[in-house]
Amino acid sequence: MSKQQTAVQQLINIVEMDYNNHVEISIKVFLKMLYNSKEMEKQQIIDAYNEGHVANKYKADAEQYYNETFGK
Repeated sequence: MSKQQTAVQQLINIVEMDYNNHVEISIKVFLKMLYNSKEMEKQQIIDAYNEGHVANKYKADAEQYYNETFGK
């Protein structure tokens, strides 16, 4: 079974790869990558919450949990 990476780790890998290849990325591109990573991480948190509650046979609104815990 392969390990999944968090959105933040994926972003770090991309930036490191670009840095190691001496590729400059613009601030605009970097910010877009950050926002995309934030959305990916939000979905990972929601999925983990749902999986944990399904395992406990408890249904809850994961979107509400995310917003209350981490904000929008």
